[in-house]
Amino acid sequence: PENRHALAQAVALLVQARQVAIFGIGASGILADYTARLFNRIGLPATALNRTGIGLAEQLIALQRGDVLIMMAQKSAHREGLTTLREARRLGIPVILLTNALDSRFSKDASIVIHVPRGDEKGKTPLHGTVLLCLEMIVWSVASAVPQRAVKTIKRINDFHRGLKTGRKNG
Repeated sequence: PENRHALAQAVALLVQARQVAIFGIGASGILADYTARLFNRIGLPATALNRTGIGLAEQLIALQRGDVLIMMAQKSAHREGLTTLREARRLGIPVILLTNALDSRFSKDASIVIHVPRGDEKGKTPLHGTVLLCLEMIVWSVASAVPQRAVKTIKRINDFHRGLKTGRKNG
């Protein structure tokens, strides 16, 4: 029941967002890129926060009031995650956390926590299938909450794609 409620809250926040930023490092960074593409395809501007060091600093500059942050993080309170949380707090950006570590520092600072098991019971074998499933469920829930925006954006993308296919010159 808690997860269903958390998912509903997350979707309500995302429907109203100016932009969504998706944070993930390492393998979760690949999921952040993929999820940003999905959100963009349904008409919700999105960006991945998936670098480290100066690269992450450059990505964080794009955050603004009115955004929503989705974080994939576990127990380890790494600098990248803590810096991202500080910037979100400074800007008043709500944080949706997908985690298996319900007692982590990230969980304490998140606005909404969605429990996503990911691996063996001790968490030593990280698997990302459940995280991917949760991210896709969130994206498609947002799309179904504002279907006109999603359909309009997909039609526009298809128009661009058709133009790119027919606009090619042979030779």
